[in-house]
Amino acid sequence: MAAVTFIDYLGEIGRSGQVSIALFMMGLVYAALIHFRRLGLRYRLAFIPLSLLPFVIGIFGLSFGTVRMISGSRTSAIFDTQRMLYYFGEILQIMPVASLATTILLGLSFLLLLSKYAETRIT
Repeated sequence: MAAVTFIDYLGEIGRSGQVSIALFMMGLVYAALIHFRRLGLRYRLAFIPLSLLPFVIGIFGLSFGTVRMISGSRTSAIFDTQRMLYYFGEILQIMPVASLATTILLGLSFLLLLSKYAETRIT
């Protein structure tokens, strides 16, 4: 049994999962920028909608994959089980990745808001 690397996993989760991971990475960079440059409250509040984007992209990928799977099953003359399992596996892997990325980013946004609140209370 061959070991599955992170690059193999990126290939399996499809475009929506890859976009969710890219948005997660950009969110981490934005959170670091907010924290280290001590940006104001409006930047911290703008981080909340950004942290929800991986989940929205995951829902889009889930619905797109489901429609593609149903369409493939209806239009094929012979029921292709291998392709159906591939699409089904792809759409099942998108949501855990997107949900985890959104949860982490929402936690970071909460911590950033608390740190700004604590910073204004001290001074």
